[in-house]
Amino acid sequence: HYKKTEGDLMAANIDYAIPLFSWWESRLTFSYMNQTRKIRDLPDMFDTSYSDMFFRGKMRKAEWKNRFIIAEIDEISLGGEIEEDKAATMMFSTMYTSYGIDKTNYQKAAYIQNHLKLMKRIFITAGVRYSEPDHYKSNLSYSTSGSFILPVTETRIKSNFSTGYKIPSLYQRYDSMYGNIYLKPESSKSWDAGIEQPLWKEKINLECNYFSIDTDRMILFDFTLGQYGMYRNSNSFARGVESLVSIKPVEDLKLEANYTYQIAKNKDNNRPLLRRPEHKVGANLNISFLDKKANINLGFIYVGKRMDLSIFTFAGYNYNFSSLELLLFKYFPQSAPINSYYKLDASASYWIIDNLQAFIRCENLLNANYEEVRGYKTPERSFYGGLKLVL
Repeated sequence: HYKKTEGDLMAANIDYAIPLFSWWESRLTFSYMNQTRKIRDLPDMFDTSYSDMFFRGKMRKAEWKNRFIIAEIDEISLGGEIEEDKAATMMFSTMYTSYGIDKTNYQKAAYIQNHLKLMKRIFITAGVRYSEPDHYKSNLSYSTSGSFILPVTETRIKSNFSTGYKIPSLYQRYDSMYGNIYLKPESSKSWDAGIEQPLWKEKINLECNYFSIDTDRMILFDFTLGQYGMYRNSNSFARGVESLVSIKPVEDLKLEANYTYQIAKNKDNNRPLLRRPEHKVGANLNISFLDKKANINLGFIYVGKRMDLSIFTFAGYNYNFSSLELLLFKYFPQSAPINSYYKLDASASYWIIDNLQAFIRCENLLNANYEEVRGYKTPERSFYGGLKLVL
């Protein structure tokens, strides 16, 4: 089949700093996003069937953030937010018409965090967040972190612990083909510990961290449920090491590189989680000039092999599957490795006046041919540009 995809995205963000006191900083932020996408599966000489799929999503969010500065040893952050999400989908084909969903979800949240700084060497942070979503019970999550800078060597030893909470999306719950109204929110516990070492008068910084994440009721898609597959809850874990190096030889030049190794598996069957690479490398080069009015940025990423759905999985859910396809689906695994890939992005910006910035961005500069998800081709070399107004 020949597929044609059309889409529009409009996003706006307004951030207003409320002038109060030197010890009290307050900001109001309003965000809006409207996205539409239409996918047409057109007939060809091999298959005369066709289908149209339409999606529209809207998001509106308002947040009030406050920061209280107590001398030089303590900072308290306090705020609240309200978010509204809307989703509507519809699919029509020669085989059936699905009216999809037309749902709205509201969520309110409030948070407070305290950041204590002692003797410029001991740093302790603790915070809690209360969220109240539609259709689910309210939740209280928390986080705490601490770090200590050793004298003489200036080595920083640090550790963090936090809990997380994430409700299912409207699509995951209500889609007529794949949704599951019985989905429960995800909850997670994570911790990490690491070390940082500055060198060459802090022009070089080395960092290494170990992290551990356990997720209960993780939301994933299961092709073995229902007629076409369905979202369900599961349990997972991720363990790994992250290394970073930052080099800043002069004020206007900065080079960063990072490497992550992780093992992520489903606790229920001990299989690797889909699309989680064991190896991932990133690098970033940032150059400022013309008294910092102009900026150029290059970003490189390498993503190693990872597991994804195999072609045999899709073969088993073909409407007109053959006996051979059924055999492949029955005796071959539903997941298989997907190739590694690399990508280079570039961007540049210039402040025309104090509050007006022009920018241009190129994604996939080398025009690499790769897939983040099996069967879904990523865009070729793409260019974006615009103006940014700061009031």
